[in-house]
Order: sequence, then C-alpha cells, then structure tokens
Amino acid sequence: MNTSTLHILPEFTPNTIMLDRHADKGEQPWEVFAWCTRDLLSKQSGLPKQSNNNFKDKGAYIEFMTSVKDYMEVHGRMFKIGGTYDSNTF
Repeated sequence: MNTSTLHILPEFTPNTIMLDRHADKGEQPWEVFAWCTRDLLSKQSGLPKQSNNNFKDKGAYIEFMTSVKDYMEVHGRMFKIGGTYDSNTF
C-alpha cells in the first residue's frame, strides 16, 4: 500500500516588496517572481534547485528520444541506445 501527503501552499502573489527585495534575481518582474516561486518550492519540498542552464542537455535528450541521434551526453555521461558508452569510444 502506498500513501502520499499533499501540502497545499497559500496563494503566492507578487508584490512590490518581493520585487524590490529580490531585484538582483532578474531584470523583469516575471523573472523575479519565477525565482521566488522556484526558491519557495525547493525549500518546501526539500529538493535542490536544478540549473536552468541545461538547454544543451534538453536538446540532446530530445534528439536522443526522437531517434535523431543514437547517443547523448548529459552531465558528462554518455548514453546510447542499449546502454552507456565507454568513455574511450569518442
């Protein structure tokens, strides 16, 4: 039997205090709000924040999953269809 707990947070509405206090987190108000929301969810869940600078990894994943390429490199690890590449193959 599995159980899970659902935590419902109160409404999180951007305000001028939040935007002023965290102005260094983005140039636009939506960027500051996104950063604050991400920070809040990370703190509440206990999970670390992932880097937003992984567009290359997302592209490699999409190419791999749509069979454009038969391999992908993510976080320094090489993957291929059917297993993991040996680091000496490239």
